[in-house]
Amino acid sequence: MLNSKDLNFSFSGLKTAVLYAFRENQKINKAVLAREFQNAAVDVLVTKSLKAVEKYGPRALIVAGGVAANKKLKQALAKTLNASRLPLKTF
Repeated sequence: MLNSKDLNFSFSGLKTAVLYAFRENQKINKAVLAREFQNAAVDVLVTKSLKAVEKYGPRALIVAGGVAANKKLKQALAKTLNASRLPLKTF
């Protein structure tokens, strides 16, 4: 997803991969698996958001709903947007 030219994203494939990884190895560290899932999702959301910002040139980036509560995502977006001086609004 990171290298696609469009702004679409879906985590269904990633969720399935996590499910299969857990089914294949029930001794897998769940905390590590969850952290890696979050890291992958944050990478995609930040990358796609930046592509959208570059394409459409908004005055601010708004993140709302449950995803806006994710501290790691907010930190990653704020850090990335800081260089462009684009405000990040979360609701």
